[in-house]
Amino acid sequence: MHRSHTDSPDVAAADLLPFLVLAFGLAWGAMLLLILFPETVAGIFGPVSARNPLFKMTVYAPAVAAGVLVVARTGLSGLLRFLERLRLWRVAVGCCGRCCSTFS
Repeated sequence: MHRSHTDSPDVAAADLLPFLVLAFGLAWGAMLLLILFPETVAGIFGPVSARNPLFKMTVYAPAVAAGVLVVARTGLSGLLRFLERLRLWRVAVGCCGRCCSTFS
């Protein structure tokens, strides 16, 4: 049975623009702070490195934006369904070891 996007509790294609605005806004905003105010940022958050919270925000901005939109659109139950997909494993357990060993 075909369901339209208005009937579906899933995240709709109309959420793409808010996702892009949030993801790029968070990432570029954090990066802009790191570029424009390096001394101030280093004084508040520590030296610029992979452990800096603004650097982590830059890296994980798409995931944060997705989580915010899923919660806003479908609530906490929708977020749990969204995160449930992380448990899907469609590859045989031993496959990864055999494939990776052929490249070394």
